[in-house]
Amino acid sequence: MIIIFDFDYTLFNPEKLRQDIAKIFPERNFSDDYQKYFKDKKISFSLNEYRAKLREESGLTENQLDQRMVAVEKLLKNSDKYLFPEALSLLEYYRRQGDRLVLLTFGNKSFQEMKVDNLGIKDLFDEVCFVEDEKKVHSIIESLKDSGEKILIINDNAKESLEMMRKLGGQAELKLIKGPYSGNVEHQYQEGSLSDLLREITGKKELTREIKNKR
Repeated sequence: MIIIFDFDYTLFNPEKLRQDIAKIFPERNFSDDYQKYFKDKKISFSLNEYRAKLREESGLTENQLDQRMVAVEKLLKNSDKYLFPEALSLLEYYRRQGDRLVLLTFGNKSFQEMKVDNLGIKDLFDEVCFVEDEKKVHSIIESLKDSGEKILIINDNAKESLEMMRKLGGQAELKLIKGPYSGNVEHQYQEGSLSDLLREITGKKELTREIKNKR
């Protein structure tokens, strides 16, 4: 079986990361900046784009901007701390079953790469796909569909998931992870946590352990 994992809000906690990034910019209200520069415009967060905005508006010097960018990059060297506690156990379980694991992560490619490349779980995936537009999603889904294998989607975003399900037809099943985007379209799927999914597939009440740094 092929298992397609979403990243943010499914395996990774981007809100916790943003809270830590905000501490690097004490002279700014990072939440307001994030909303104004990115979310309101419906574009993905980009560290380079944020730097450009700060250069225009913040009054910070180039040296100060350099220092803050380095601090964010240092923060992302320890991306494992932002994984949900059940992520490692879930991935290891499916690996033991011999399933093919695909990480499909949406957002600005450069920033997503910074998060994913430093993860101890990265090597558990057979394929990591960075997606910035719908054409790329379509290409990846068509490739997986051609395999003829059964596909399981594990994702917090209902709209994204249902679109993938539509393209995959009867090949796909969905486990919808409860999060801020799990109700962004009407659906009839039950929403649950990673813990709920672990209990369901293993039959065990508890199966989580700390993420270990594999580097």
